[in-house]
Amino acid sequence: MNLIPYAGNQYGLKFPVLCDGYVSVDYSDNIASEARGIWDHEGSFTVEMLFVPYDVNGYGSNSQAAAVYDRPINGDFGHQTSQKTMPSREKNISTTTLDEGYMPTTNRLSHQMCLFSSTNFKLYLINSTTTNVNQPAEYYFEAKLTTGSTTSTIRTPVLFKSRNTHSMNASAPTEFNYINNQVHLMDSGFNATYPSSAASPTTSKMDIIDSNNGRAQIGTKLYKSDGTVMGTITAATYTSGRALLTLDSNVSSLNGEDIYIEAPREITYPLSPHHVGVSYHKASNSINIFYNGAKVSTLKHTDTNTFSFGNADITLGQDRTSSSKRYSQFMGELHEVAVIRGSKNSINTTTTLLPQYNDTLLYVDFEEADIWVYTQ
Repeated sequence: MNLIPYAGNQYGLKFPVLCDGYVSVDYSDNIASEARGIWDHEGSFTVEMLFVPYDVNGYGSNSQAAAVYDRPINGDFGHQTSQKTMPSREKNISTTTLDEGYMPTTNRLSHQMCLFSSTNFKLYLINSTTTNVNQPAEYYFEAKLTTGSTTSTIRTPVLFKSRNTHSMNASAPTEFNYINNQVHLMDSGFNATYPSSAASPTTSKMDIIDSNNGRAQIGTKLYKSDGTVMGTITAATYTSGRALLTLDSNVSSLNGEDIYIEAPREITYPLSPHHVGVSYHKASNSINIFYNGAKVSTLKHTDTNTFSFGNADITLGQDRTSSSKRYSQFMGELHEVAVIRGSKNSINTTTTLLPQYNDTLLYVDFEEADIWVYTQ
C-alpha cells in the first residue's frame, strides 16, 4: 500500500471559551428496539481521543486596591479577544461582567472539562491551579468507571503545565533575571525594607516602594535576585506609592533590595493536538490511562460485575448528566474520537487514530470537511 503524505491545516471541532456546546451520539436515533453496537458491548474496551485544550483560567489580577493600583497587570479584564483563553475581570471591579457571569474565578480553578460521557464511563480534564494571577490552567486527567453500584476513579499527575522560563539572549532588557540564558525571574518594580515598627528581622511583613503599580498581587510569590524564595503575599495594606505586605513565611533582613517575581507564565498546550487513551481490561479488572503514548496511571477496579456503557446518549464536550452542565464544559478542539473492543496494552500511534473496522464501536472524525460518524 502506498502512503500519501498531506500538508496543511489540521481541522477540528472548536469549543471556544465562553461556549455552551456538546456533541451527542443519541441512543434513540441508533437503537430501534434493542441495544446494538457500543450500547450492546460488554467487557474490555479502549477509548482514544485527539484533542486540544484551551485555558480556562485567563490572565487574572488580584490587586485589591484599584484606587491606588490604577494599572492592574491584566488591564482590568485580561485577554478579551482570544478564543483560547478566558477573559478575567480584575478583582476590584464590582460590575457584573460576562466572564464572571459565565464562570466565576473560584469555579474555574477546579473546572472539570468533560471529554467523554456515558452512563458508566466518563473522562475529564481537570484544572489543578489555586489562582489565576500569572497562572494559566494546568490540567490532569480523571476517568470514572462504574459497574454495578461501584465507581472507580483514576487520576493522572498534572500533565498540562505552564512554564515561567523562556529562552532569550541575556543582553535583553535588564528587568529580567537570567539563569543559563533563560528568563527565570522578572523585576517586581519595587524595593523592600522592614517597616520601622518591625519588632525583629523574623517578621513576615515588609515595606515596599512600588514603581510598577499592580505587580504586588495577593498570591504572588516573591524572590531575591539569586532565586531564593522569600514567600507568597497573603495580605497587603496600601498607601500612596507604598505597600505593607504580609507573606506566608518570615523573611531575612532587607535594606532597599530589589525583589523579583516569576516571569509571565506561558502555555504551549493549545498549540497542537494531544492524545489520550483509556483502557479497561476485564480479566485483570484494571484501568490504564495513556498520554501521548506513555502509560501514566493504572488502577485496579474492585467490582466484578460486567462493564457496559449503559443504554443512554453518549456525549462529547459536556456531561449532560451533571446538574451543573456548564461546569463540565470542554473548551478546546476535538479532532478524533474512537472506542474499540478490547483493552490496549500500549499505544503506538498518537498523531492520528487507526481503529480496526471489526473492533470499532464508535468513531468520530472532526478533521474532514464533512464530519464523519461511525457507530456499529
